[in-house]
Amino acid sequence: MIDCLLRSFPLDAAEHSAVGALFWATVCGSWGLTLVRIAGRRNYSIVDRLWPALPSVFVLQWMSLLAPQPPQQDHPNLVFVDLGSAAGQKAAAAQLLVFAWTLRLAFNSARRGDYAWEAEDYRWAYVRGWFGRRGAVAWEVFNFLFISVFQISLLYLLAKPVRNLTVYAAARSIQTQGPGLSDQGWSTAEIVLAAAMVLLLELEAVADKQQYMFQTGKRQSAAVQAPEHKAGFVHTGLWRFSRHPNVFCEQAFWLCIAVFSAKAASVSLCSWQSAFEFLAGPAALVALMWGSVELTESISRSKYPLYRAYQVKTSRLVPWVPWPNDRVTAEAHKRLAC
Repeated sequence: MIDCLLRSFPLDAAEHSAVGALFWATVCGSWGLTLVRIAGRRNYSIVDRLWPALPSVFVLQWMSLLAPQPPQQDHPNLVFVDLGSAAGQKAAAAQLLVFAWTLRLAFNSARRGDYAWEAEDYRWAYVRGWFGRRGAVAWEVFNFLFISVFQISLLYLLAKPVRNLTVYAAARSIQTQGPGLSDQGWSTAEIVLAAAMVLLLELEAVADKQQYMFQTGKRQSAAVQAPEHKAGFVHTGLWRFSRHPNVFCEQAFWLCIAVFSAKAASVSLCSWQSAFEFLAGPAALVALMWGSVELTESISRSKYPLYRAYQVKTSRLVPWVPWPNDRVTAEAHKRLAC
């Protein structure tokens, strides 16, 4: 299932078995934990806790499975990433960027208290309420297929381009061993993509910190709150230019990982099969986060009267210069007239 249609860089039997075992163990384990009641309720944020770690876990598993084997062992798909070669350096850079992404997200999750058992994403209550009108069976099917299977499949697909690049780097390392053979260096596009990923990680960390500091300040007494807390939602700093700068950086980061891996592996994304192999994860992430943002904004509109004005004034995802207040007022009057 998890390797269906991914044929340019196929998994051998041992790798497919090991990765499949980890995949299904994670799916069944996370789903099983949602069935456990503690303090009288079930918790549906189990995969949310696993989200920061799984891409790096998959990458680490691939690095272990694809490591050089002792000469006496038969391993036809021998993989050796030579850090002295440009291809090996690119693979290592992609791996390190995924690890950095994990550390950033895990730190932010821990800071917010997301790893406490009672912690649950507040949006699941709204989703459960919607499914509540359709019966318990529909919710349980959604719980298994979407919360567990789909989300963990998505995390697998996000990390898969790094595995493909690792395989390519190994093949290049073997092929270029010998007199007269050379390795392709870093292209300008690859350097730009690598720098962009570092910048996106930094910007996402800043956006997370700004949101955390705002929420921390909002919980203080009204006497010590800053004026911006009165709106009820963060709208300063990076959030002045995008209503969801962290989401934008997240989507852009994984798209850059996929494009960087494809380019470093000399794969053209013009064919359907290659595009699927490298871009299926980022595309699914965009779809998932579009729905997530839509739900988040519907909740914010119902809770905060000024949020509708913020929606008019500020770009949804892509950072952009906010509209001036007079233009926001004019747009609001126009919408009311309709």
